[in-house]
Formats: sequence, C-alpha cells, structure tokens
Amino acid sequence: MMNIYHKVSVVACIAALLFITSFAVITSDDSQGATVSVNDQTSLLNAVNSAQNGDTILVTQDIVLNELIYVADKHITIEGAAGSNITISRASVFAQHFDRRGWYNPAMIEVAASPSDTSKTSSLTLLNITLDDRNAPGGPYAFQYPWDSNNDPSVDTTKYVYDAVMAAYSDRATITLGEGAKIINIGGASAIRVDGGILNLEEGSYVQGTNGSSGSLFGTLWFQGGATLNFDTTIDGSTLASPYNVFDAKYIYSDMSGGTYNFTGKIINCTFKQPLFYNVIGSNYALNFSSTGEFSGNTVSAGVNYIISQSGQDNTINFFGKISGNTGGSSIFLFSGSTRGTLLINGEISNNVVSGQTICFAQGLDCIATIGKDGKISGNKVNIGAIYLNYATNIKFNIYGEISNNISLSNNAGALYAIYNNPRIFIYDGARIIGNTAYGAGGAIYLNYTATLTMYGGEISGNIAQCKDMADAGLAGGGGVCVARSATFIMNGGTISGNYAGIAGYPGIGGGVFVSGKTTSVTTGGRFIMNGGTVSGNFATSVTDGADIAIGGSNNNISPSIDKGQFIQIGKDAVIGTNPIGVSKYDGTYVGPAVFLTDRSGAVRIGALLDTVKLNIANKATVMPEYSGYSLQNSSVWYSVDGTTGTSSFTITYPAKIGGAAYDHNDYNWLAVIQPMGANATDPGTNTVFLVPTRADNGLIITIPLIATSSGGVPIEGYNVVILAELKDKPLKLDVKSSGSGDFYIPDGLGGSLYSIILNPPLLGNPQFVDNFVISPAPGWEIKSVILTAGDGTVFDKTADALSGNLKVSYNELATGANTITAVFTIIPTPPEPKQYTITATADSGSTITPSGKVTVQQGGSQTFAFKAKEGYKITEVLIDGLYPLTQTEIDSGSYTFPNVMSNHTIAVKSITAGPGGNEITLTIDIVKGDGYAEYNINGGGFNRYTEPVTLQVGDDLVVRAFAADGYKFAKWETPNVETSSVLTFNDLGSSLHLKLYFSTAGESSAVGDNSIFLWILFIIVLLILIILLLWLILFYRRRYDVIWDSSSGIEGNDKVRRKSEYRFKAVGYSGKMAYRIGEDDDATWKTVLPNVNGEYVIPKGEITDNVFLEKRQL
Repeated sequence: MMNIYHKVSVVACIAALLFITSFAVITSDDSQGATVSVNDQTSLLNAVNSAQNGDTILVTQDIVLNELIYVADKHITIEGAAGSNITISRASVFAQHFDRRGWYNPAMIEVAASPSDTSKTSSLTLLNITLDDRNAPGGPYAFQYPWDSNNDPSVDTTKYVYDAVMAAYSDRATITLGEGAKIINIGGASAIRVDGGILNLEEGSYVQGTNGSSGSLFGTLWFQGGATLNFDTTIDGSTLASPYNVFDAKYIYSDMSGGTYNFTGKIINCTFKQPLFYNVIGSNYALNFSSTGEFSGNTVSAGVNYIISQSGQDNTINFFGKISGNTGGSSIFLFSGSTRGTLLINGEISNNVVSGQTICFAQGLDCIATIGKDGKISGNKVNIGAIYLNYATNIKFNIYGEISNNISLSNNAGALYAIYNNPRIFIYDGARIIGNTAYGAGGAIYLNYTATLTMYGGEISGNIAQCKDMADAGLAGGGGVCVARSATFIMNGGTISGNYAGIAGYPGIGGGVFVSGKTTSVTTGGRFIMNGGTVSGNFATSVTDGADIAIGGSNNNISPSIDKGQFIQIGKDAVIGTNPIGVSKYDGTYVGPAVFLTDRSGAVRIGALLDTVKLNIANKATVMPEYSGYSLQNSSVWYSVDGTTGTSSFTITYPAKIGGAAYDHNDYNWLAVIQPMGANATDPGTNTVFLVPTRADNGLIITIPLIATSSGGVPIEGYNVVILAELKDKPLKLDVKSSGSGDFYIPDGLGGSLYSIILNPPLLGNPQFVDNFVISPAPGWEIKSVILTAGDGTVFDKTADALSGNLKVSYNELATGANTITAVFTIIPTPPEPKQYTITATADSGSTITPSGKVTVQQGGSQTFAFKAKEGYKITEVLIDGLYPLTQTEIDSGSYTFPNVMSNHTIAVKSITAGPGGNEITLTIDIVKGDGYAEYNINGGGFNRYTEPVTLQVGDDLVVRAFAADGYKFAKWETPNVETSSVLTFNDLGSSLHLKLYFSTAGESSAVGDNSIFLWILFIIVLLILIILLLWLILFYRRRYDVIWDSSSGIEGNDKVRRKSEYRFKAVGYSGKMAYRIGEDDDATWKTVLPNVNGEYVIPKGEITDNVFLEKRQL
C-alpha cells in the first residue's frame, strides 16, 4: 500500500509541477508594461531610469525637480494620479547636464535616441501632468546647441539659457501631450523644442504661449531638422484666465529645412501678439490645415501676420480648414521671399478684419497659389486687396473657387491686387468673384504694371469701385476690373456683369472694365484683349456710354499730356452690352463717342501709335466703312488743333518711312480719312472728310480744313486721321486671322498692325523676299493649325513651321488678291483637381510604421509604408484594409506599397515579444527571510549558485531551486505569486524576473506541512484530469485534416491543414469566387471567398475542424 501511495504521489507531484509551471509562463509573458507609483523626485528619476518599454509611471503628488528627467531608447508614459492634475515644477537651482556638448543647462525633460544605433527609438507620453517652468533662470545667450551638434569646444555652453521645458533631440524621438497635459510659464527659448522628432498635441492638452513677460525667444513650439507636429487639441481663450489666453511668442516656429505640421485642432478666442506659424529660412516644409483645423475669433496685434513663410523654397501650405472672425494683424497668409512656394486654399477664410490682406505674396519667385473649387475668401475687411501679389516674380495664381464680399477699406482692389514682376492670374469655370468693394479703382481686380490676368470662365459680378469722397484722388474706374499702366487683361470666356463704378455724386467710369493710360514712368498703357466672353449690364456714375468698358486717363490726377498708350482689342466672339466703350479725360470728363477701326477680317484694333497723341480714342458702335482696296497703315492717330483758331486749315506731314524702311511714294495710292472729334464735335459719321495726300520728299502732305460745329463755328478739339495705302501694280495684302487667342508678329519689324500685315516686296526690290512670322499662343492656349491661302486659292499648310517657331512666307507663295494666314488656337484643357484618398496607418506598442496616422494620397498615386519591430518584439501580422494579411515574405521585406490608389485604405501592424536572442533581461533573487541560498540553471545547462543579478536573454528557459541552511527549511517563493515548490521552471522568458525567497525555522509551521493532505488530494485530482485529457486527445482529437479538390480545377495549395489554422490557396488563371465546405455532415454548408490583393484565397482561423472541400462554383 505504501509503495502505491508513493507512486501516486510522484505522479501527482509531476502533474502539479506541470500545472504550476504553465501558470508561471503565462503570467511572465506580459507585454502591456508595468505601472509603478512615485511621490518624489528620487522615486520619479529611479522609475524613469529603470522603466521598460510600455511602462507607466504614476505620479501621486506634486514634485519640484532640480535635475533633468532623461528618457532615452525606451517608450514610457508619465501620468498624474487619477482625479487630479499633478504639477512638476523646476527648482530655482537646476543641475546642469553633460553630453557631447559638454555641460549645459537642460530642459526639464529631454527625449532622445542613441546617435550610434539608428534602430533605437524613444517616446514619452504625458497625461494629467502640468510642467511649470516659472523658476527657469535666464542667460546671456538665446538657446542651446542641438544634442548631436559638433560645437566649438571653446564655447561655454553653461552660459546658454534653457532650450525648452521639454525637448526631443533625435529624428527617432516622440513627445506626446495627452489629456490633461500642460506646459506653463515658459522660462527658456521655447516650451517644446523638436529637432527632427515628432510632437503630438492630443485633445485636452495645452501649451502656454507666454511666460507673462517677454515670451519665448524663438517660438513656443520650436521645430528643426524635418520635425513633425500633429496639433489635435482645442485651445479656447474664453475658458482660460489671463495670461493663459495670451500668446506673445511665435507659436509654431520653424527655422530649418523639412518638417511636416498637421493642424487638425482649434485655437479660438485668444490674443496673439506674434504669428500662429512662422517659417524662416526653412525649405521643403508642409503645413497642412485639415477640414477640422480652425483659427477663429482671435485678436491679433497690429502688424502681426498670422501665417508666415519667409525665405526658403519648395514650401507647401494646404489649407482645408477655417480662419474666421479674427480682428487685427496684417496678412493672414504671407509668403515673403519664398521660391517655388505652393499654397492651396480649399477651406474658408471669412469675416476677418486685418490691416493688410488675407493672402499676400511679396518678393517671391515662381510660386503657385490656387483657390480650389471649395475655397472661399469672403467678408474680409482689408487695406488693399484681399489677395495682394507684390513683386511676386512669375507667380501663378489660379482661381476655381469664390472671392466674395470683401472690402478694401483704403485702396484699390476689393478682391485681388497684382503689381510688378510679371504676376499671372487665371480664372477658370466655376470661379465666383462677387460682391467685393474697393475704395478706389478695381472693385474686384486691379492690375498694375506687368500683371497679366487671363479669364477662361467664371463670373465677376456685383463688385463696386468707389471713391470715399471728392477729396479722394481721381476717379473710381473699373467696377469689375481696372487695367492700369502696362498690365494686360486677356478675356477668353466668362461673364463680367452687374458691377458698378462710382457712387452717387462721385465720379466713376468703366463699370465692367476700365483701361487707363501710361504715366511719366511707364511708357505703355493698359491692354485689354477680349477674345470671348461677355461684358454687359454694368453701371458707371460719370457716363452713359462706356458703362461696360471704358478707356481714359489714369487716376491720381495724371497730367493729360501723358494720358495715352492704351490698347483694346475686341474679337469676333466677344459679346459687349449696349453701352460698350467710352472715352474720358484724366479727370473723368466724358469726351466720346469714338469710332471702331476695323481691318478686313472684322477684328478690332484700338489705341494710339504715335507720341503726338493727346487724347486716346476708344470704341463706339459707329464703324468706319471699309475702303475697298486699302489697308490700315497706322490706326487711329490724334492730332491737336490747339493754336489754329481763326485759320481755315492746317497741314500735317506723314513720315516717309514704314516700319523704319524708306519707300517710293509712287508705288502706292494714298487716302487720308479725317474725322473731327471732341466734346463740341457733331456726329463724326456725317462729317468725315476723305483727302488724297500730296507727295513730297519728306512724306505725304495732308491739308486738313477746319470744320465748324453746330454751335456756331467754335473749333473742335482735334481730328482723328487714318492713313490708308494701296500698292498700285500688285496689291499683296496679307490678312492674319485667328480663332482663339494668340499673337502674330514679324521679327524684322516690316509688318503693320496685329491683324493686318502689308507685305511690300518692291520695297526691297527682291522678288524672292521672305517674311518671318512668329505665332505665340496666349497663356493657356496652344496652336492647333496654321494655313496660308494664296490669292489664287493655293493652300500651304504651315502648322509644322509655326510649331517649330520658323514660319516663313515667301513672296513667290503669294498671288494677286487676298492672301490669308489663318491660325486656329485651342484652349489647353485644364486638368481637374485630383481626388484625394486617405490611408490610415497604425502600429501597436511593439512596432512602428512610417508614415503613420492619416496619410493623404492623390487618386492614381502610390504610397509606401515602412514598418519594423521595436527592440524585444517581432512583427506577427500586417493587415491590409482589415481583411488581407501580408505574407511572411512581405513582412520580412519591411515595407508595403499601395499602388494606383483609388479608394481609402488601412494598414495595421501587430507584434509580440521576440523569441530567443532578443534583448538582455535580468534575474534578481532576494532572500527576504531566514537563511539559505538559491541555484539557477539556464537553457538546460549546469546549476550555478546565485550570488548577484544574472544577465539573461529574452526567450531563455530558466530553472531555479532553493536550499535551506542548517536549522531552516524552505517556506515559499514570491514571483510575485506565492509558489510553495522549492523548484520553479520558467520557459521562454519575455522580461526581467525578480524573485523573493523565504525560509522558516524548523519550529515554524509550513503551509505545505499543514496542508499536505489537502495538497495530495489536489494532486490526485489534477492527475486524473490530465489522464482523462490525454486519453481524449489520443482517441478523439485530430491535429491535421485533409484538403480535397478536383485536380482539374487549377487549385494550388497544401493537401493538409492544421486544426483551426488559417489556410491559403490559389486558383491558376482564375480570379472569381471559390467555394469551400468544412466536413461532410448533413449540416455542413458551402461558403464563398474572394481572392486578396495577392491573388490568394484565405479560409480564416478557427473555422477548420474537419476535412476541407474546395470547388469552383457560384452559390
């Protein structure tokens, strides 16, 4: 009986040992991290230094720090105790820190990663913790050098002030301020400095923008070296007491290349004495305002710009959020000195009152700005133009969205002002520039100097140009668009209607478009080329004619002697209202009506060519008759009659050169058309005089009789004289026509006007005369075809020559009669704005993925994500769209690319603790009570006596055993669970192990001795259970099943599968649905499955509990 008892006892002990060992393995494999409570500086520093990845340090009371908290190569959380916000403040005397810079004044908390091991990363999360830096002392210098900078060893870095309250000095370091995390009373150069790392401000966090006196020296949030900001919190000044709602430092400050700033949160109802965002020098950064990002209801100090991109190149701002209801400050967006900067407005900028502009580009180069179809700039009160392009060299400004109801309080342009260095503006279909007001010229748009506006579509309507009072300089010209000096407006489509120039009692002309003359410093006036579109239904206070389009002198009291040089060209497809074009003097006095001048193609050319012009001529509906056989040599030339009163006639001499070359008068027939013009003139259509000039050596002598007016012979103000010529023997007239938008010109200068070009072969006496033409499409247009049709009907295709820039017309190609070059232009299609999709990338605590978070990808584009395990972990699964796991080969590659993105996606990385060969861990054994010793065995080797902490590797197997000294007996282990066996086994260790060992004296009771009978019974029960389980496994449990399919189906896969495991297979040449069934029972059902992105069919884990049958079939 005793032998049987002992045998049963041995078996029971083995079973119990297996049970206990299994329990020890499960509890030791804890990847969630530990939580430790601290209540003072010493315990906090110790906890940080000994913390492992994933650990949380719980601070239970306020702490005053006098030395740095340094977080390196680990990922931890510091959290205030539940229900309270803990304050960690800087002591008035704070210990200096030593690194490669030498000794320096550190931040309160620094997060860093090893500079020598690039695989190491680090992160710190703060929850319900306030960092108070009020006791930080100053210093003679502004800031510390970066952590990895090579510095002059002669510099005493201890004289430099604190960089920040918190700092991250590595591109592999991350700081996260979570719920209840705050930084107040900044004492150094910034609140948080990030040099290459990541800063996350989550909802409920707050960083103060002031220290109550001078503010941060650089910026509250200071970024360098390609750092990343994710701003996702709300700061509402109405809920904060002063000074916490006052920001007197640059809030987001970037001063080096790179960097991504994602603004998804809100800052509202605060006071800003410095910019929200300030970039200086840095290039290649991206500022992204999401649709939830908002900066509203704030008060901004005078002269402060909200968002500044200063200098640098290739910087990008994508704005999809809202900036509304702010008062004060200068410009909202300021690009100053930027090269190739890009701005996209697809959000709302509304109801702000600023002293500058909502958008300003100044002194930049080759920038591109776009107001997208969802972009809206509305209801803002500005000083000069809601959008201001000033010395923005070659900027391209695209408008697809809305600019509405803005007011320019003290200057020209309610919506957009462009001046200097060739700014280019493009308005497309769907654009709406409406309801804007300027207290000056250009109710919507004012173009000056070399600015060019091209309008392809959209509308400019309901805008007003008005003077504030009569003391205001000059008149209000161009309720819609004012084209001044050497600026150009090309209208190919769209509508300009319902605009108003002037207000009751004050002068205003050109309700739709006003084109002003040149000045003493600019030798050409404005240019308006209208190829298409509609200008009608506009209003002006000073005139009845010219309510839609007017030309005249510049405003600002420019002398009438230099008011000239305008150019207007109206194409055959243009539509103008019933009061199309008027003429005015510089002071707004109406002079018209004027006369259309047409060539044989029916196109219109208006403007003055000679400097003798006193008053420029514009259009009205009266059209000069076409004089058969003649072509225009010079268009409308104005001759003054000042000083001719009392004489019956006066004489002018037409110069003896054409285009700089002499000619023989006798080769041509000449005709002069003379029309009296001016306020006192009668209808010029009934008073036109036709004269044949007298030939002389110095040119043509034209005697002009004075024509009395209907008011009793008072001399009129002047005459419009048109000179026409006809070649006697072979009138080779070459008409140049266009369909669309473009320019013709002859480089050698022998040609005439834009649309009527006279070829004069006898001029050179060379029958092989060749003239060179260049055809230049207008911006947004391209050449479709160019055809030369000779007078005898012969057709020459000149398209290839025109495209190569070498279009030549030979005299021998021409024939008597009308020779015509016809160029057809077509608008270059504007590509639609690409649709954007979002890929959400996440990783668990044991892995990283780059980029992470919500990543925007354009339709059809691709995006690559790189992922890796953190130290001590390995990646087990990468799941695409929550459905498709990557293969092990793909996981091992460390990256995945989404090609040709056409929808939203997700990618998620999961990991577990790594196996053998991982990071080092530690075995520690403390003898808490009694006397004895312990031995340990690693991976089946020999036992060694424990004397000091032992270094192990993650994944090691460990056996420990206890030996009591004389007079003592073994009592228990604490793991921290209580274990009463003197021998413990730990398999596949995942973290450090701290064991406590207890011995008792021989007379003390033992839990094992007092409860031996109970334990034997327990052991027997466990043994019986194990035997039953073993028998069940042997008799009933199958580990592997057959996979059965028709060999002709093309299915490829393993013919065996483990129970409840995932099973993958492919079907060669087939990508439709596959069917599978588990088992052959009557209740077994067929299910369908589709292939994943790799063409594999996957039966999920947990389903396979019997044989598997596969078929190609539709259910």
